[in-house]
Amino acid sequence: MNEDELESEPHGPVLHNGVRFTGVAEDRLPDGTPVSLTTYVDGLEDGPDEEWCNDGTRRSEGQFQRGVPVGIHRTWGPEGNLSREVEFSDAGRILRRRGFDEAGEVTWEDAG
Repeated sequence: MNEDELESEPHGPVLHNGVRFTGVAEDRLPDGTPVSLTTYVDGLEDGPDEEWCNDGTRRSEGQFQRGVPVGIHRTWGPEGNLSREVEFSDAGRILRRRGFDEAGEVTWEDAG
């Protein structure tokens, strides 16, 4: 499903034709390069959520359960290097955050 075909309100469920959407929503450039992929169940993010830069390099990735972020969410910089990690509990509480330099070394870390 193309992401543009979905309807949403801030902090509300995602709908397709007025019904809570279950499935995968994708956004792609005209040449087919993926820009984003989000999985929904009953209108809530549930499963992988991924984004890519226009050149195809990974921008971010994470997992959701019933609209709540869980596990480790990662963000990459424009050069393709890991720049940030945020670890969430199963209830969506931030457990740990870490930042990285261009060489992949941890430059800061804090507990949630």
